[in-house]
Amino acid sequence: MVKETPETTQAQASERADVVQAGAGLSRSNIFGLAATALVLLALMAVLFVRLQQANQAVSSAPTFPLVGHAAPDFTAPVWNGASNQTIHLADLKGKPVVLNFWASWCAPCKEEMPALQTGYEKYRASGVVFVGLAFNDTQANGQPFLTKYKITYPAGPDDNGTVSIAYGVTGVPETVFIGRDGRVVSKTPGGVSAEQLDAGVQQLLK
Repeated sequence: MVKETPETTQAQASERADVVQAGAGLSRSNIFGLAATALVLLALMAVLFVRLQQANQAVSSAPTFPLVGHAAPDFTAPVWNGASNQTIHLADLKGKPVVLNFWASWCAPCKEEMPALQTGYEKYRASGVVFVGLAFNDTQANGQPFLTKYKITYPAGPDDNGTVSIAYGVTGVPETVFIGRDGRVVSKTPGGVSAEQLDAGVQQLLK
């Protein structure tokens, strides 16, 4: 058995103090390290947030329709609600604003938008705006009575074989394309077009 002396007790106490001090120093070092890491992470998150905001703004300001600013694909189509053997040829309309609507007699949203389109046609035809309707995946037996029911008087007919719809990137009806006097696509409205959307699109054509 070792007998403790005042000298050994003092030495042990000194060793314990050194250990405690070293532990305290280590804890402070760890805290500072964690704080520095947290600051770096916050800075990186702030940079990432700014980059995402810039990316979102770039996407929102970019055209959502590839044909915007490009020449509208030409087409010729028979007219179901016009004179016998009447056709509509887009190239002949150059110099006039054109509202091109893709529709179908079996399409519920198309039924809802027809009154707005007919009203828009009556409102803007004096300004030289031409409205054209092209039926997607439809037949004359169904399409012609549909036009009569909704009293559509602007020229409307079929998109035979869906070639025009493909050229315009139509993914589903209804869709409305606004074409400027220079024959270039100005904008496109997917889904049923409201009276407000129609007015906004035509006003853009008339600028």
